[in-house]
Amino acid sequence: MPPPEILSRFGEAVRRQREKLQMSQQTAAESAGLSISYWGKIERAQVNVSLGNVDKISAALKCHPIDLLRDYKIPASLLAAAAQTVVRKKKR
Repeated sequence: MPPPEILSRFGEAVRRQREKLQMSQQTAAESAGLSISYWGKIERAQVNVSLGNVDKISAALKCHPIDLLRDYKIPASLLAAAAQTVVRKKKR
């Protein structure tokens, strides 16, 4: 499991973006193809989210995956590499 801090920051970023769009958890979860229960656990930092789900979440929240990870102190080059991996998998 990753450090709890990254899960907390990711969950906070997801909640901020969802609230910015004035979306309910249910609407966001449905848009991402995730359960409302799982979505709530993401926002509360109770689950480790896969890159595939990060991609689904960012699409539902109309932002780039990096936007949801930007607050965590990960070098931008690593975030960009992770995002490219997701993009390549989508094209297959």
